[in-house]
Amino acid sequence: MRPFYRVSLLTRQVGSALRQDQSRIFKLISRAEALKRTFASMKERRLEHETVAADELCGRVLAEDVTAPHDVPSRNRAAMDGYAVRSQDTVGASTSSPVRLTITGKRFPADRAGGKIAKAECVYTSTGAPLPSGSDAVAQVENTRLVGSAIEVVRPLAPHENVSIKGEDVKQGETVFKRGHQVPPQGIGMLLGLGIRSVKVVRKPRASIISVGDELVDAYGETQHRVVNDHAYIVRELLRQLGAEPKILGVVPDNPELIKARISEALPDSDIVITIAGSSVGTKDFVPDVVASLGKTVFHGILVTPGKVTGVGIIDGKPVIMLPGYLMSALAGFYFFVVPLVNFLGSESTNWLPVVEAKLEKTARAKHGLERFQLLQLSKRGNSYVATTVEGQLAGRLSLNKVNAYTIIPKGQVLKKGKHVAATLLSPSEFRRIQTET
Repeated sequence: MRPFYRVSLLTRQVGSALRQDQSRIFKLISRAEALKRTFASMKERRLEHETVAADELCGRVLAEDVTAPHDVPSRNRAAMDGYAVRSQDTVGASTSSPVRLTITGKRFPADRAGGKIAKAECVYTSTGAPLPSGSDAVAQVENTRLVGSAIEVVRPLAPHENVSIKGEDVKQGETVFKRGHQVPPQGIGMLLGLGIRSVKVVRKPRASIISVGDELVDAYGETQHRVVNDHAYIVRELLRQLGAEPKILGVVPDNPELIKARISEALPDSDIVITIAGSSVGTKDFVPDVVASLGKTVFHGILVTPGKVTGVGIIDGKPVIMLPGYLMSALAGFYFFVVPLVNFLGSESTNWLPVVEAKLEKTARAKHGLERFQLLQLSKRGNSYVATTVEGQLAGRLSLNKVNAYTIIPKGQVLKKGKHVAATLLSPSEFRRIQTET
């Protein structure tokens, strides 16, 4: 039977009665069970598709297979500068016994297909030029000698030597990208090169971010003696890197009616609503009750630290992720639930973030009965990765600015220095940055 935790903002208490500084008792469940329940509640929900111009596709997820409308190259082309020849005419060619061929014309990439060569003839071709009919190879300039209006070929050529064959890159009807593929920058070039001007993609998930707390103030407001709402901006930028369209809806005081109004306001234009703070069990933690009153609670509380008081609710078929107020706890909830949900909605995948094997620089441990969300400072040494743990529920800003990955320590386990762990990068850009710094 799973343990019941009675948690206050001040202390943790196990007992049968609520303290005055508690507002509820909740039952902690495993992270795996919480994720399972969340996806079960989302199984019928998918985002609609939209048509996007090919040059705007970078990073977008395809909603359909893309097939080639024609061969690439569309005709046999010269793979380098030289002379289009009939390979059979070059048999036996050597420096001491060259084969002489008459030059009958010139071909360039902009020329249309056409023309023909006969026995003992050749045509000058620059790289990319279509080969004239009858030719099947290109003699490199450096393997020929120019003699008036003819060339002497000093080595034999095999059929198709120095030639890009029609369809050797892409054949007509071939699938170049499958549904669900995230288009890279070079993919845009391929699509445009194939003459494809627009493609159906999955619409970007829209996420609204609501911060809760009497002590909070907007980052661009008067900040003296107040706490800046900086967590919302961190979450917003992480969402952008996941391919979502995030929107910060500002700060709401610890007032259940105002919280209810703000969540209700966010729902129509959102696929996901994220609240930050107000999700614990203190007397002013109203978010779980508000979410339950508007819809249903999928779960509230997970057997992980930090991030234990994370919760998820469903309102009007849309997930509301209740993140804790402490930044490390909020990050745990974000990576456990926001990342999989955004990827699920936007790509039908649940894991886009790079994962590498890294060696721990010092020992790390998890409490009995609880997994640990362990933030890491990851770096590369040669061809390997090393990870330094960032400790403390209230880790300093400077320490958190060095964080770029995390790992999960199984409950009750001690991972000794030198142990290899699976380190998940906080964003794709962090992975690129690590490679650059090496």
